[in-house]
Amino acid sequence: MKHVLIIDDSKFIVALVQQVLESLENITIYTALSFAQAKMLIEVEKINFHIAIVDLNLPDAQNGETVDYINEFEIPTIVLTASSDR
Repeated sequence: MKHVLIIDDSKFIVALVQQVLESLENITIYTALSFAQAKMLIEVEKINFHIAIVDLNLPDAQNGETVDYINEFEIPTIVLTASSDR
């Protein structure tokens, strides 16, 4: 079983991504609406994630700290952002 982590403060985006991923077999989807919730899943629950889909800016991590944190655990990451600047 592969574990996927979706981190986004938008419940709509989380539900949309989760709906797409639910069609795949052999995956368990975990969601976090904040940086703090994501840290809890990784540090306390000790879940070994195979991939993370991460919002670049969260209310409790407005400068991309979540992406840096996920990278510390060498989890392959897809970054979501509404920003169009370089």
